[in-house]
Amino acid sequence: CLAAVLNFLEYSDVRQCMLAGKTMAVDAASQVETLNIMNAAELVGPAARRFANASELNILCLLTGHPRPNGGTLDLSAATATRAVPFLLMFHKLKRVYLGALWWSRQRSGWTRI
Repeated sequence: CLAAVLNFLEYSDVRQCMLAGKTMAVDAASQVETLNIMNAAELVGPAARRFANASELNILCLLTGHPRPNGGTLDLSAATATRAVPFLLMFHKLKRVYLGALWWSRQRSGWTRI
């Protein structure tokens, strides 16, 4: 099922897939359960209405900067902070929301949520 694949894509990629065909978009969008937001510009409420069954949202653009084991800098994204709550209000079936960011961990050799 296309919705199972879309659960693992970044939100911008999900939206691009939805442009592939209107019939497919309506059917698949109604089955998507997880959205991964990577950029504050993706936090657009009207575009999110088609994902009515989304129960998990990962907003991974709340923090920007360069985390380091010895310190580093992390800044709060003002664009994400101001858009997140109105965006979240579009989803009535939410069970889980993650607000944070991703960073590359050399120790784990992979991406880690912070």
